[in-house]
Amino acid sequence: MSEKGVNEVEEFISTKPTDKNILVLDDSEFMLDYINETLRFFYTIHLARTPLAAFGMLHKAPVDLALLDIAMPGMNGLEFFEHAKKEIYYQNTKTIFITSSADSENVRKALLLGADGYILKPFEASALLAKVKEVLG
Repeated sequence: MSEKGVNEVEEFISTKPTDKNILVLDDSEFMLDYINETLRFFYTIHLARTPLAAFGMLHKAPVDLALLDIAMPGMNGLEFFEHAKKEIYYQNTKTIFITSSADSENVRKALLLGADGYILKPFEASALLAKVKEVLG
């Protein structure tokens, strides 16, 4: 991590942890672990490897933010987002897409669907923290 990144993380750590809940939907165990390790000291994290698991979690309790991978087998993150937005429990949820795809069409579609942002893989922990903090306010 760069010195700037370390300083950003240290600045974020000095702030009080929040009571915000974040759902992370990604089919990669590595990414789930990386995101969880990055955010778990500041937020309550709910991890899902499949859209079905994510829907199950959302039915139990709403979340403040969803971090969604675009490229997944079966239902992708964009399709999950389209379906979830129709549900009452998702209406106030902010959404950031996390994708390894630099495909501008997917990013454009995510933003047109109402996403609050996106971040391209690979990313540093400090970039993820900054984006989450920006979107959650």
